[in-house]
Amino acid sequence: MLAVSLAINAVLFVGYVLLGEWFVRTLFGADYVFDPAVAILMAVGMIIFGAHSVVTAALVGSDRPRDETVSRVLAVIATTGIGLWLIPGQGALGAAIAVLAGAVVALATYGVMFAAQHPAQPAPQEEGQPVP
Repeated sequence: MLAVSLAINAVLFVGYVLLGEWFVRTLFGADYVFDPAVAILMAVGMIIFGAHSVVTAALVGSDRPRDETVSRVLAVIATTGIGLWLIPGQGALGAAIAVLAGAVVALATYGVMFAAQHPAQPAPQEEGQPVP
């Protein structure tokens, strides 16, 4: 399911990069067109949040809602802190970076939790081989 979600988002992302400015200008007018870098950063952030949502559904369905709560709280802290730091000087670009950072923190939290709960096991040794 995660692969399907990412594939759909990748196709939509390419379409948005190619046609987004034209679409916004046509539908809403030139006043609503903004820096393409902001749009791309926001789109990538939303793709990451989409992947986060798929993983969240699996975790909550596996009776692990605590993991989701920790992930969301850390994402909010990261987004808020980075936003407060960057938005005054960078405006919309700072906000986009903050959203992207929050998404990365949210998804990375799951990776850190998984690694902590499943430590790497040493490779099995053949008989007669010294254990390092």
